[in-house]
Amino acid sequence: MKIIRAALILGLALSAVSVFAGPRQKFVADEQGAVNVPVFPPLGTPPMAMFYEPDWQGTVSQPSGLSQLTYTWTAFGEFTVADPDLSKTPWTIHVTGLRFTMTFYNGKTQDAQHLVGTIEGTFKTVGTLNPSDFTIHTTGTYAFTSGTGIFAHVRGAGTVGAVNSNNPGPFDCPMEGWIEY
Repeated sequence: MKIIRAALILGLALSAVSVFAGPRQKFVADEQGAVNVPVFPPLGTPPMAMFYEPDWQGTVSQPSGLSQLTYTWTAFGEFTVADPDLSKTPWTIHVTGLRFTMTFYNGKTQDAQHLVGTIEGTFKTVGTLNPSDFTIHTTGTYAFTSGTGIFAHVRGAGTVGAVNSNNPGPFDCPMEGWIEY
């Protein structure tokens, strides 16, 4: 009897989640900002360093229901150089975003009164980094893992990358995939 009750509760919980999530929509966003790396060049074997991306600015172009919102992007993670010989450039790097947070606001005013929700997720990319001028090009995938506010039941995934060919300009990180919220 306990097994039947547990299965019934689990089934109701799963159906409730699908009721609250909206239809799958195309998701296209872009954020820009600077990267802080406390130790550069990377240390260890293979060479690895942590990074922090504080309060980048971003906009969504699709779905249209989110295009009037702005967001900040904050992320932290690690990047690893594939070849332990740091004299070989550009470096082939693996960048793992252990967690990112997209904090969405209604309009350009970014305060508690205009906060509509957050999305958290992870990402993994691979690419190249030239340590002499910080030119970077990476591509990979992201996944949304949780949310708050209007994104309380968010799901989504897609591709993400990083490009910076204008040092000391900001890094540009386009995202394209799908979202349900």
